[in-house]
Amino acid sequence: MVIFVVKIYKNATFSAASITASEEFGGEIRQEVQYVSVMELKLAKYVTDTFKEVSVIGDYMTGRITSKFLYDNLEGTKYVSARGEQRHMSLLQSDFNDYYSELRENSFLLKDYEQLQKIFTGYRFNFYEICQIGIFLRIPPKELATLKNNKSIERQIKAYDNRVIEMSEEGISGNEIARRIGASSRTVRIILDRQKNKSYNKTDPSNTRKKCGPKPKDWKKFDDEYLLKVEDAIRIIYGVGDARPHKVTVFAVSKILGLPDKAIYRMPKCLAKIKSYEESQEDYWRREVLWAIRTTKAAKREVNWRRIRELTNLRRSQFEALNISIDSL
Repeated sequence: MVIFVVKIYKNATFSAASITASEEFGGEIRQEVQYVSVMELKLAKYVTDTFKEVSVIGDYMTGRITSKFLYDNLEGTKYVSARGEQRHMSLLQSDFNDYYSELRENSFLLKDYEQLQKIFTGYRFNFYEICQIGIFLRIPPKELATLKNNKSIERQIKAYDNRVIEMSEEGISGNEIARRIGASSRTVRIILDRQKNKSYNKTDPSNTRKKCGPKPKDWKKFDDEYLLKVEDAIRIIYGVGDARPHKVTVFAVSKILGLPDKAIYRMPKCLAKIKSYEESQEDYWRREVLWAIRTTKAAKREVNWRRIRELTNLRRSQFEALNISIDSL
């Protein structure tokens, strides 16, 4: 037995649509005279008319199908961006609450922002709440029942994109297009890049994609070309004429030639040349001391430990380990 409680508007000549529902489906009618608003009557009739048209209730139980339909019905409204890809849910919720201001005390009214958001994203299903949205968006009951009409957000997006593409083909710059349509330059760039990829002809040999990143190097060729440069760098580092000597290392040579640190290790000839100048720390200090002595004599100054220390920055213990006698020099 289906029980329909009919609320009669005081002093009115019409009743809620529950009477129609009772006649349609059969059942007992309990009539109660109450003070009800016009919005309550409107909502009751809409819910009943929609339910009468529902052919497959399973479609409603699939929230994703219902949410897409509701989203499509935002086409051309202020509740989506100009392109249509973004929803302005806060504005929708605000206007929704104003529209149903007469029903604020109704516990079944969809008042929460998160609940509204979940319906539009397919994570919440409530037939009564969907009907509330349907009235607000002026969706006829039959269309809401069948989840079919001629509204489409995809069409709005496509029309927006086509406008951008047409303006670009007219020679208008991306920044100017963005200014005219009130969009960001990034959005315009994404649309044009997507169009470019769509028109990409994979069968055209000129459009054959090449691997990204740096091209592989011919290290054998580099090895031959850099060998003489490496030898020149070694002479500079080792010390030519009156120049102060330095220790020959891969790092020192790479720095002079402007090569990456690991490049020399890929060139065996160049690496072998550098390795041939390897020396112990003591041998290097000895070359430094001899250079300091030559420099001091060339300046016609007395050769002593203080002068050698100033030029080489060696500690006394390091100098003594070399077994060089200043007196014999």
